[in-house]
Amino acid sequence: MKRKIFSLALSLLLCAGMLYGCSQEQAGESSSQASAQSSQAAASEESGSEASATPAPEEPELTTVEGTVEKASKNAFQLTMEDGSYLMVIITDTTEVTGDALLEGGHAVATYDPATQTGLSVPAITIVFSGEAGQQAAPETETQPTGSSAEELLASMTLEEKVGQLFFVRVPAESALEDVSQYQFGGYILFGRDFKGLTAEQVRQNIAGWQSAAKVPLLIGVDEEGGTVVRTSSNPNICDEPYWSPRALYNAGGTGLVTSVEQDKINTLQNLGINVNFAPVCDISREPGAFMYDRSLGLDAQTASGVISQVVGVYQKSGMGCVLKHFPGYGNNADTHTGIAVDDRPYDTFLQQDFLPFQAGVDAGAGCVLVSHNIVTCKDGDMPASLSPTWHQVLREELGFTGCVITDDLVMDAIQDYCDASSAAVQAVLAGNDLLCCSDYETQVPAVLAAVEDGSISEERVEESALRVLRWKEKLGLLQ
Repeated sequence: MKRKIFSLALSLLLCAGMLYGCSQEQAGESSSQASAQSSQAAASEESGSEASATPAPEEPELTTVEGTVEKASKNAFQLTMEDGSYLMVIITDTTEVTGDALLEGGHAVATYDPATQTGLSVPAITIVFSGEAGQQAAPETETQPTGSSAEELLASMTLEEKVGQLFFVRVPAESALEDVSQYQFGGYILFGRDFKGLTAEQVRQNIAGWQSAAKVPLLIGVDEEGGTVVRTSSNPNICDEPYWSPRALYNAGGTGLVTSVEQDKINTLQNLGINVNFAPVCDISREPGAFMYDRSLGLDAQTASGVISQVVGVYQKSGMGCVLKHFPGYGNNADTHTGIAVDDRPYDTFLQQDFLPFQAGVDAGAGCVLVSHNIVTCKDGDMPASLSPTWHQVLREELGFTGCVITDDLVMDAIQDYCDASSAAVQAVLAGNDLLCCSDYETQVPAVLAAVEDGSISEERVEESALRVLRWKEKLGLLQ
């Protein structure tokens, strides 16, 4: 029996070690390969055979192109070639640049690694600006003076830019760079397809490109809960294996293991340029087979509250944004991705159980709370919580939350079954949401603008939410 217990403990420690090493191994492009090679060498030595020498990695084949500089800023520019194709070039600390200034309309020569698609993944980069017939590029953030406060920044923004800050949207499969320039979103949410098949460096370059097109730095978010929701760590180029769920981690090593792995997760995401994780899950769900069961901690409300408090503390110390979800508490309800879920539990149940982990996260300093699409009848039997002014009032007044409130995705069936697509964002703003999570922003952004213009939504209401978003960005160090 002692041998069996020792073996189980050792296996858990080894698994925890693999999880803990994810971000550290991926900090450099070849560190995970070096780790694997080291393990192979150790195995060969143990068996008495001589380890074979590891060949040096091949140098990337670089491509040199030249063309006209367009959409230039201090951090990036678009190089358009004669055939009409273009390369988005990100200027990094390892970039060698010759010439006095980056000139729009001027001529540039860029040497880059074509495997990165956006360029500049290797140190040996040379960009030469001749500046022939060019003009100096306008400052990258014309509406954002360096070091400006959230209030000063808001005062300098147009109505369109204020409305744009309310949208935290899914990265489009195409035109991601162009749409940032057009809509000036508050943020982009990455899904699995935005990592699939890419290296960590390619993800970094994509994010840097989007940031270069934004007048106000973007919130860059992802759902990396662990377990069944692993948008980032499911890519073996970024992590050796997906992160375990918080439930599995707690069962294996208690709060200490949960927080240590959460810190590693934060390191991994920040290394990619991601500044918001849509976690932790605060829901109390203890019924096997329920939709939220595997994603929840699986603990009683008091114990879960203690874990959530410490997890949020890790995010606070790391300067990383987190999102408490799914208020007012998902319980054992059905999946709102596929239809409306009705929760008939009494309000006392929420006061005594479901609210406690959320309150702990709010008290620990979480900057954002996500509201579910469940219809929770004890306060509002007609509207999904995400569209209910009553439930937003509970969050603000009963829990004392002053940060950003965000909807779950407005294209989910629970919303689409309830209201037409063009009115979802308008109703969400009127309900009290500060950030709107959606994929159909081409419809929703114009709808909100039209509602402001016809008086359905006051500009003061938009400014209230835009200011909360800017203050969150300020707290995360994005406005410096």
